Amino acid sequence: MKILVNHELFPPYTAGGGEIYCETVVKELIKRGIDVTVVAGAWEKNKFEEWDGIPVYRIDLFPTRYSFNIKNYFALKKAVKEVKPDIIHAYTYHSAIPANLISRLYDKPIVLTVLSLYLEEWFNYFNPIYSSFFYLFERSILSLPYDKIIAIDYGGYCNLKRIGLKEKAVLIHTPINTKIFKPKREQHTKPVIGTIAANLSRSPKGMNKFISLIKQIRNRYDVEILVAGKHNEKLRKKFSKLGINIIPFVPHEKVAEYLNKIDIFVGQGMAAREAMACGCITILDDPITLFSRYHKPEIDAGFMLTGDHFKLIESILENQKYFKKNARRALGFIDNNFSVNAVISKIIKVYNNVL
Repeated sequence: MKILVNHELFPPYTAGGGEIYCETVVKELIKRGIDVTVVAGAWEKNKFEEWDGIPVYRIDLFPTRYSFNIKNYFALKKAVKEVKPDIIHAYTYHSAIPANLISRLYDKPIVLTVLSLYLEEWFNYFNPIYSSFFYLFERSILSLPYDKIIAIDYGGYCNLKRIGLKEKAVLIHTPINTKIFKPKREQHTKPVIGTIAANLSRSPKGMNKFISLIKQIRNRYDVEILVAGKHNEKLRKKFSKLGINIIPFVPHEKVAEYLNKIDIFVGQGMAAREAMACGCITILDDPITLFSRYHKPEIDAGFMLTGDHFKLIESILENQKYFKKNARRALGFIDNNFSVNAVISKIIKVYNNVL
């Protein structure tokens, strides 16, 4: 089976979790004997190379990454002729439209992975003009014909069903490498409360809320605080006033090392699930609809806590034995639903069904 994967960026060029997800899927497919070639943007001249054993067609994104929407079409055309794939697997946002056009031109089945799908929720984050553009862009992408659409979270899956794509949609979560993200707990004398994010400065409200929580907890309990991630000077100063030094950006392959130092993790997204995989007691930091739906499986199973953060942490610190036992139980849930083996087998099943 030959798969042509199409993503706006591919390591070592990264902008967020999408590239990590794509890299993980590609490497695991190759391990299982599937022939995978990648077409992706990069900040370099057009070329073909092997990166970490993976064949990659690089597309020069100069002068802007948005040019990928046009340049990608011609790169895909060349790759399809040379590779002769059985399936094109595209990832939102900017690979979707050109990949769909090429799939129709060469009569190739196409699978689309939806990395996020906000629809009307865009209007909660941006002004009406930006929000309208993003909303219409998502709808235009999903108006095109696909053989199968993979949602990587429950919220995206619900939105796909809501706009009439139930028959084509399948929910397959982002994989967690449980060989790396696993309990290897560091012993310490005080409970450690922490958070890790790719960019801490991206959510000023969330960080201010976390700082307020830390002040409350410290007034009553003797705890350590661990905060890691990219940040600006303003945020550094806020934590510095509390005597907390923010750990600079942590490469993804080293995140598990820091998660195993944390007892109570406050956060959301993949970092929160990785924290669960490392045996942390995990609290959802922002229970807006978007994150509540994203984390619905683990919330429903009782392995991610929601509610008043101070009261939750107070309960945990007063009854650590119970909550640590629940955190250990969560490991089986992670393995069954989010481990690499569980996820990749479902993606291969999609390929087989499409063919």
